[in-house]
Amino acid sequence: MDFATVDLPVKEGDRLVRLVYTIRNEGGKVIINDIIINGLVRTRPEAIRRAIPLHPGEILRADKITESERILYATDAFRQVIIHSEQAGENATGYKQSNVIIDVEELKPRVMHYGGGYSTDYGPLGFVDVRNVNLFGDLRQGGFRIRASRLQQLARVEYLDPRFKPYSKTEFSPLTLSIQYQRDSTVTRFFRTTIDQGNNGIVQRLDANGNPIDTFGNSVPEPTLNRLTFSAQTQRKFDPKSRNILFLSYSYEDVRIFNLDSLLVAEILRPDSKVRLSRLSASFVRDTRDSQLDPSRGEYFNVDYSLALRALGGNLSFNKLLLNYRRYYMVKKLRRTIFAGNVSLGMANLFNPIDRDGIPGITEADLRLPISERFFSGGSTTLRGFGYEEAGPRFVIPNCTGINFTTCFQQFGLFRDQNGNLVRLNPFTVPIGGNALAVVNLEARMNLTRLLQMTPFYDGGNVFRSVGELFGRQDSTIDPNLRAHWTNTIGIGFGVKTPFGGGISIDYGYLLNPPVFQLPQADGNTAFFRPKHGHIHFRFTRSF
Repeated sequence: MDFATVDLPVKEGDRLVRLVYTIRNEGGKVIINDIIINGLVRTRPEAIRRAIPLHPGEILRADKITESERILYATDAFRQVIIHSEQAGENATGYKQSNVIIDVEELKPRVMHYGGGYSTDYGPLGFVDVRNVNLFGDLRQGGFRIRASRLQQLARVEYLDPRFKPYSKTEFSPLTLSIQYQRDSTVTRFFRTTIDQGNNGIVQRLDANGNPIDTFGNSVPEPTLNRLTFSAQTQRKFDPKSRNILFLSYSYEDVRIFNLDSLLVAEILRPDSKVRLSRLSASFVRDTRDSQLDPSRGEYFNVDYSLALRALGGNLSFNKLLLNYRRYYMVKKLRRTIFAGNVSLGMANLFNPIDRDGIPGITEADLRLPISERFFSGGSTTLRGFGYEEAGPRFVIPNCTGINFTTCFQQFGLFRDQNGNLVRLNPFTVPIGGNALAVVNLEARMNLTRLLQMTPFYDGGNVFRSVGELFGRQDSTIDPNLRAHWTNTIGIGFGVKTPFGGGISIDYGYLLNPPVFQLPQADGNTAFFRPKHGHIHFRFTRSF
């Protein structure tokens, strides 16, 4: 084989070279005669033959030998894999034949990890994780995991067949099965970090000793979330170069929230205190970005569709669509500035809604998706003019619709702040998400120095109560606090690049047209709440 290099014209500071080579004496083809496997103890030979891209009767290629070694090492079932060939004469057509010899040394299939510790928040805690990386000797994997503390418990069983269904000689669709049970008594911590700060961090009604009580002062248990989930997922690659992948899945989820009476947001959660979802999902991903951490060119497209049906065992029926498209383009003449854009569109609606809030008839709450399925937005990676997930419709606490507000407000009662002092809360709003979403992000990532980057940006969009509202159809009969309009945010960010991609960044977003929410007062008047214009966000990754 002869090599030669030819210099090409310098282009934008980069020296280009064309490599020219000529093969003068190409070796003859070698056909695989047989595949011989040595060193097996637990693994079935058929499992190895099925996994590797080497087959009797095919041409023996060095790249397939290398790929076979990589595949076998990736199973975590072998300590050592050596593949070589030995001559085996010629076949009837005169081509040379070779036997492929695979020498393996197996690892112990069962792996156990365990540990524990102590936390001032959760008390004593521990975990046990047991995995089998060569289940049934078929190079399949299974695992069992337990994590437990006084406030949180989790148990999970997993099964993975990486070669469930072949769709070509070398490609397989995997099958992943999992079932998980989780019990969590720390839901009040979640609400304290996510709901509006107008309540001074109070999320729960407590007595003088810090124990939860209901509206009448009776002791009640801590709120608890119980979740049982089962999922089955497979996938298929269509184009490895552009990373076109289709994911198909089925999931069943049973969520129960107990002991809501002490929570301020009990009315928001009560319609979702017993939810069963049985759904089919499909997701398609196309990714041509040159880097997933810090892309400078290419595009990313994802469409995800879910269909939940009562006929499959759930208690709600709905469909849900989420589209996401990102585009990146570098202009080298502008100090290698990267123009990046993102568009997200979400739409969902319920089929034949049922009464979930206990109020006769189909109310506004019955038309919303379960809170775990609704769209939320706001924060460092979506709408930077809002705080984390604070965009969209809001619910007023206390809700005194149809009741004399003064009486309702008095019954709402006194609460204790984090210092244990009695206070009477003023009405405040809580973001509740919506059935529709639209977000547009545009930014220019400009290099000031080799490490420092400045990013002016625009964020537009909002979370909407319904799909119709997303397209401008407003219902004047509903609560004004549930109506949403398109918002516009402009801002600027500064970041320091890191060696592994991405960077540490700080963004300031200024919301040009913040929404206005109505807050009924105890004296019968109405106050108005407008979120602040500016927000500062810190990030350790790209915004999108």
